[in-house]
Formats: sequence, C-alpha cells, structure tokens
Amino acid sequence: MKVARSLSVICLAAAASIAGGTRVAGGPPQTSTETTRGLEETFVEVVPTCDNSGEPVTITTVSNVVEHITLFDDGREHSTFSQTGRFVAMSMDDPPAQVARGRFTLRGGFNANGNTVNGTFTFSVRGRTADGERISFHATEHFNVRPDGTVNEVFRCHD
Repeated sequence: MKVARSLSVICLAAAASIAGGTRVAGGPPQTSTETTRGLEETFVEVVPTCDNSGEPVTITTVSNVVEHITLFDDGREHSTFSQTGRFVAMSMDDPPAQVARGRFTLRGGFNANGNTVNGTFTFSVRGRTADGERISFHATEHFNVRPDGTVNEVFRCHD
C-alpha cells in the first residue's frame, strides 16, 4: 500500500504545516484563503490501486488548489484544502509511452484545540489506461491524536 502510505505522509505533512500557522492574540478568528491555479507537479509513483500493483511511472499533474485556514486566539484552528486536476502517467521506458490519463481530487480537513488534533483526507482518481481500461480509485483516511498523545488512524481504500 505504498500509495496509501504516501497519501498518509502527504496528509500528515500538510496537517503539520497548517498547524504551524501563526497564532493571533485576542480578537476574532483570523481567516485566510489561498488559491493556486494551474499548479504543475511531476513525480514518480504507481498509478493508484488499493493493492499498489503496477510499475513505477512518471506522473504529471496540473491542478487547482484552494486552502482555507481559520486561527483562533485561544490556539484552536480549523483548516481545509481541496486540490483537483488532471494527470498523465508515462512509462519510464526510453522512449516513454502514455500509460494512463484522467482526473484526480484530493481533499482534507484538519482541526486542533488544546487537547486533540484530528483530520480527514480523501483521494479519488478516475481515468483510463492507454488500452482503454477504466481506472477508479478512492481512499479515505482519518486520524486523531488524543489528549494522552496516542494516535488513532483509520484507512479505507476502494478501487
């Protein structure tokens, strides 16, 4: 489940970076929204499946991202993000050939207060392989950190 664990690492890293936001002293909650359009990223991974089967491919994505953060003066925070776009997966052969293409959506929510932290993230992929086979993948992950520091994590995957 390399893809599942990769999703977990990405989501937890996103939550940690959001958690590092500046706290505001006194007054109403401070909110910010950042929108990024046409974000292009290229990386090596397998085309997502729940059993993580498949050869590594070079994936290029072009997406739009919206991040929203609300920070409260008492240290609480609420953050959400949504990233949606298109992908193309190319073989790592020389010359490379298209393996798959389609659309993806990654969404997440994160909450923290003085006692607990929790987040829920979803990752969906829809597309077709180069030979016409349908790709359908959905993963959901939820985590919470209890006041005693223990972590509860749930992961579900459907393809």
